[in-house]
Amino acid sequence: MGNKKKKYRGYTEERNKTEDKELKKKNESNQSGSLKLFILVGLGVVVVPVIVAVVYSNEDYQQYISDVLKNGKELWDSVNKRKIERKDEIINGNENNKEKFVSDQNKLYEETNRHVDSQNPSSRESASQGMSHTKQNINDERSTQNIKTSKTEQNQTDDVKHQENKSKLARDLKSDCESKDGTTSELCSERDNSEKVQSGSKSDTTSVEQETGSQTETASFEQARSSKTETLKTKKESDSELKSTVKEIPYEKIAITNHRDFQFREELDEADMLLDKDNLEEALRGYDKVLAKYPESPRAIYGKAETLDKTAEKQRSNSLLEEAIATFQKVLDTEDVPGELAIKAGTRMADRQQFRGWGGKAVKTLKILCKRFPDNVDLKKKLGVGYLIIGQIEKSKQIFRELYEKGAQKGLFLSAYQRSLYNVDHLTGRPWWKPDQTGYKTYLKDNWRVIKEEGMKIKENCAKAPRTCELIDKIPDAKGLMHPGVHVWPHCGPTNCRIRAHLGLVVPKGPRIRVGNTTRQWSVGKFIIFDDSFEHEVWHNGTELRLVLIVDFWHPELSALEKRDLTPI
Repeated sequence: MGNKKKKYRGYTEERNKTEDKELKKKNESNQSGSLKLFILVGLGVVVVPVIVAVVYSNEDYQQYISDVLKNGKELWDSVNKRKIERKDEIINGNENNKEKFVSDQNKLYEETNRHVDSQNPSSRESASQGMSHTKQNINDERSTQNIKTSKTEQNQTDDVKHQENKSKLARDLKSDCESKDGTTSELCSERDNSEKVQSGSKSDTTSVEQETGSQTETASFEQARSSKTETLKTKKESDSELKSTVKEIPYEKIAITNHRDFQFREELDEADMLLDKDNLEEALRGYDKVLAKYPESPRAIYGKAETLDKTAEKQRSNSLLEEAIATFQKVLDTEDVPGELAIKAGTRMADRQQFRGWGGKAVKTLKILCKRFPDNVDLKKKLGVGYLIIGQIEKSKQIFRELYEKGAQKGLFLSAYQRSLYNVDHLTGRPWWKPDQTGYKTYLKDNWRVIKEEGMKIKENCAKAPRTCELIDKIPDAKGLMHPGVHVWPHCGPTNCRIRAHLGLVVPKGPRIRVGNTTRQWSVGKFIIFDDSFEHEVWHNGTELRLVLIVDFWHPELSALEKRDLTPI
């Protein structure tokens, strides 16, 4: 960091000035907020005590509050004491007082109602609300006592059956915890907590209490699962509604914007505009602002990567370039990234990797993209070129061969090898031709010695080889000098309307030519004729110059009218 600050010190000082201004504004805002808070607290300190003093000055009100609190406490203590006593009686198997317990509970409830009726009528509603909890607790206690009583009367066989049912329940709970509905952690956590509470109970607790605890645990578990499922359902419905809204609203960047980024589209568009204007520092702040709210924002991460890339280019910094590459990688790793944005990030990342000298890493990136988007032809072309850059020729050929086969199947090419752009459909297509198939057999074959003698002087001055130039004027395009070590990469001619002939004049050892999937060599005084709209490739692995006369003919199946119209080609 020290070297960077020293190297770009002016940029750093400018940034510090901006940060000082922002800090000053922030301090002024904090001071204003503190003053407002101080005034509100002061008013509270003065006004609240006055209100409290006025209310509590009423003696009747004070007496009423005191009576309610006192009587309410006595009632609650009485109820709780009796509940504990009754619980001990039931556990010990004493069922003789069951009716008495119910009667006592009813009496307590009636006494509570009488007490409420005797109070100020205006306070009855609030008192009833408080006592409703007592009634509910009584009903719950009755239900619990009935369950315990019923279980106490069962024999040892029923206890064994209970243990089997409990084991089955545990297995069911475990199966639910291992489900893949997204509720695993919370539900299992609740179940584990319930098991810990149950296991920490006293060792002398009877099987009756275990049954009740198991039922309570099951109810709690089911309630939690239902709540979680409902929450997930609500979230999915919300996301679905948001995605529908995104589709309905026209937005020019919708192809690179997921449904959550759509909520921040204005902030993202503003940051993109700053980036286009080369205001890199402000653009970076804009993207970071969105990432603070939505850390997995694909567009914000991509925008940040582009900002770092441009900054690296301006500062000629490899470290920033590598940071930009790593940030592009984050876009590909982000969930819910739109396909078009993933392609943009991946292709730019591969380009930057190649620029950095990481050709192998660029190929890996492009392979991942091709696997993710198998129908994208541009990505496969880039992958083929990537293999060429790192010298893996055969893999490159395999990639392009697959593309050519698909192009031919879709009618984009005449065949996988014949890929010319301007074509006449009815013409015969073959990679290699014989002289008698062209219609020009006698035109050059008997004159090849003359052409050879004067052909060596063509490059100096056509006036020194008049007869050869005369022939060349009638059949244009005669040039074919090739130096040793030359490799002409595979390519195709522009049209299928012509046939190309090579007459060997000076042919040392080493030169060879491939047309389609067949390779041949030149011979002195002999023609090799081929259709150059087919893919062809040339090597010269010898040590001497190769000289051939290259002559282009019209395809013999073209009519005079077609030749006239096709002359510009």
